[in-house]
Amino acid sequence: MMFKKFFNKNSSLVKEYAEKFNVLPSTMYLILSRGFVTEEQIAEYLSMGNLLDPFLIKGMKQLVERVQLAKKLDDRVLIFGDYDVDGISATAIMLKTLKRLGINADFYLPNRYEDGYGLTNEVVDKIEKKFCPDLIITVDCGISCYNEVEYIKSKGIDVVITDHHEIPEKIPNTLVLNAKLPDQDYPFRELCGTGLAYKISEALLGQKKAEEYLPIAAIATIADIVSLTGENRNIVKRGLASFDKLPIGLRQLFKENKVGRMGKAEDSLMLYMSEDMVVIKEYLNKIAKHNARRQELSNKIMEDCEKAIKKMDLSKTRVICLASKKWDQGVLGIACARLVEEYNRPVFLFSQVGEMLHGSGRSIDDINIHELLSSMQEILETFGGHTMAAGLTLKRSEYESFCNRVNSFVFEHINDKVFIPIRYYDLDIKLEEITDKFLEELKLLEPYGCGNPKPLFKITTESLTIQPMKYNPLHCTIKIGDLELVYFNFVKSYNQLFFARYKSFIFEFQGGGKKGLVNDFDAGSFIVDSAHTYTYPVVFEQLLYDENDVTFSYYPPADLIKFVAGTESGVYGTCFVTYSAYDFVSFLRNYSKDSLFHVGIYDDYCVGYNSLLLSPRGTDWAKNFSKIIFLSPVLDTGYLSAIQKVSNAEIFVPLEAKEDKTVYNNLNLSREAFGRVFKALTSHSKEVYYSPVDFYEAKLKGKVSFETFYAAYLTFMQLGFIKRNSEVAFSFVEVNTSKKPLTDSEFYNKISLIKNTMTKKK
Repeated sequence: MMFKKFFNKNSSLVKEYAEKFNVLPSTMYLILSRGFVTEEQIAEYLSMGNLLDPFLIKGMKQLVERVQLAKKLDDRVLIFGDYDVDGISATAIMLKTLKRLGINADFYLPNRYEDGYGLTNEVVDKIEKKFCPDLIITVDCGISCYNEVEYIKSKGIDVVITDHHEIPEKIPNTLVLNAKLPDQDYPFRELCGTGLAYKISEALLGQKKAEEYLPIAAIATIADIVSLTGENRNIVKRGLASFDKLPIGLRQLFKENKVGRMGKAEDSLMLYMSEDMVVIKEYLNKIAKHNARRQELSNKIMEDCEKAIKKMDLSKTRVICLASKKWDQGVLGIACARLVEEYNRPVFLFSQVGEMLHGSGRSIDDINIHELLSSMQEILETFGGHTMAAGLTLKRSEYESFCNRVNSFVFEHINDKVFIPIRYYDLDIKLEEITDKFLEELKLLEPYGCGNPKPLFKITTESLTIQPMKYNPLHCTIKIGDLELVYFNFVKSYNQLFFARYKSFIFEFQGGGKKGLVNDFDAGSFIVDSAHTYTYPVVFEQLLYDENDVTFSYYPPADLIKFVAGTESGVYGTCFVTYSAYDFVSFLRNYSKDSLFHVGIYDDYCVGYNSLLLSPRGTDWAKNFSKIIFLSPVLDTGYLSAIQKVSNAEIFVPLEAKEDKTVYNNLNLSREAFGRVFKALTSHSKEVYYSPVDFYEAKLKGKVSFETFYAAYLTFMQLGFIKRNSEVAFSFVEVNTSKKPLTDSEFYNKISLIKNTMTKKK
């Protein structure tokens, strides 16, 4: 991971505008960095903002006329929506608006399991049979449904499309409202489906009466992750300011649950429409059950995906594609988003039903997922979405072709630099700069969302306290002076936290006051002086493996610069490995780390970015590299053989490097010393330890050396005396109570031989 401060090309204006608008320079810096650079733009950004004339939207006048005609002719009107928050919210606004005009419209929200996504001929037949509509108005869908619209028209039914998704090559031959359509006077393109429905409500009712629905439009605008700029920002600011107008069912929902996407969309719609608390409670209970089930299914998909991804060569995979018959299609999008965040590349996940695959895709900033899918639409049954997210279906027989083609497209059209994991932040900040005035002024930047993200700050410290959460020790609270940061899943960074001299946190303020949420951790290039004591003994793991055929090359010290230079042309493939903290520091001091995108300590898994690893655990870390260069000597070629079982990488070992033999000076292989370690490892304790170092510091420091502890731990594991009793905690239980001599361990015999050889040489 690389950490970079956003480049603010307008920073020279900070002082002038800070004085003019009477805000702190840091506050004005954040405003300017978001692209608001003129006095008018800044004044608009800081104000409530005026809403645009809805009749600037192309087709709005004709839609109003058609609705007025429907009222005059007593037409049966049906609103056809979608099953996500945007589609349900848009449906609610349209139904409420038409009702105020005296039109009691019907609605249809597709069931993703029975109907799939959007308009289909089968759904049209179902609608015709049940509702016999004269006019269908779509919300949040329909822009890609040319053939389906023709089918509707052939039945003598009028249809109006209102949508916000990307414009396809061929749009339906009917009245279409979409802010992205060319040749219109409306200046803002990024309305969500509900935002467009709200503008329709303004056109039909007038702005004053339509304001009642602003809170609904605000919720959907945030939930659909459209750009929170321009008209969207004004809708959200005004909507949040009038939250008391939100339907009672939604207010109750936000008190009790989070909005989900499983189950019937009609259940959620009832929270928008009903005012009966008995009915509302009934649907809230349904949604709560759906959400609990949704979380369970989402976690299972993530587990399955992580297992499958570990088998991939990620250095040669630009787009992750996975499918399963066991997955629920209703939660694929959630898993996609989590995987994109973790692996920084597009992800497509599919649920197989019969011979069809129903999929969801998510992308990264520089890869337009709609463009990607458009390049292969002939093998897709359906697809639609935005630049960053899409839904699609395809035949099972086309799955392999799809996976190959999306990867080929990215290889051919996208530079690998796009995949560099970079965490941008807005400002470096010091404790003394976090004043009450600064925290109050941050509220001026709200509401946050896509296009207007929460400001991210970087704070660096040498001193902090870590307090794991009592009921979930995966997470912790970090205190830096009077700043309190919550760090979810901090365990993944635990070793870097322990060894880093300067600890930097990328965080956002949350919850008011001096409290925040950690987004990422940067350990920097400097490590504590004691690092070598705790990292070098991990080299003993190299003795765990049996000798087998292995191919590797020795290299002279002069060749190291050539390996470093070789990383400058790419993002993936090269890993430098050392067990010596001295070699680690020396490498970082003497060579540029600009082409190293991951620096890890005690890593056991890596995605294949050009990396520098200090004391990696096991061999799984090696599988996504094409070239592995050891900076430290290798104790046993059996270890290299084990690496080649999981990786096709070329392996290079230093020709003249000297092993740190002092590690054996403090190594005590006696039964007494090993007994102390065994007792500590198998003693029951409610405390949680996150790494061998953490455990040693708490239980054995001062009793045996770290070298002795680590050698004993590896011996007991190989003999099967103990097993780890938690994936997270470094804690063990006794497994084998039968007495075995330590010499039954091949590892123990190897390290004893080395130790004895060292002693004799003295």
